[in-house]
Amino acid sequence: MTIKSFDRTTAVNIGEAVARELAAFAEKHGLSVTYAGGQLGTTEFVCKVKFEVKDKSVVAESEESLWKHYAAALGLNPDAFGKTFLHNGIGYRICGLAPSRPKNCVKAKCLRSGREYIFPAAVSHRVMA
Repeated sequence: MTIKSFDRTTAVNIGEAVARELAAFAEKHGLSVTYAGGQLGTTEFVCKVKFEVKDKSVVAESEESLWKHYAAALGLNPDAFGKTFLHNGIGYRICGLAPSRPKNCVKAKCLRSGREYIFPAAVSHRVMA
């Protein structure tokens, strides 16, 4: 079948087919691949494909090493990484650091929603055991 113009259905079908074709490559390199939309015109389609690392433990390890490296310089509790604290009655877990933001440098994930938020350095001293 020759494609003479693009419509939404054709673009989605092509994008998903591209992702399926790249799956073996992604698996070989420890990645997952998904079709992520694109830009559609009458005679052209720009396909976006998203690759993600499957083993996210490497990211957590690098976040923890970044925390340990900058903790003293930013006035943080060096043992607070991965610990929880309460803010306005909601639990959060410290998951990272934003060293370029010295006042609000603590990244924490909400235990309810899973969303990530930024907090002031002082929360690292309010962690629960």
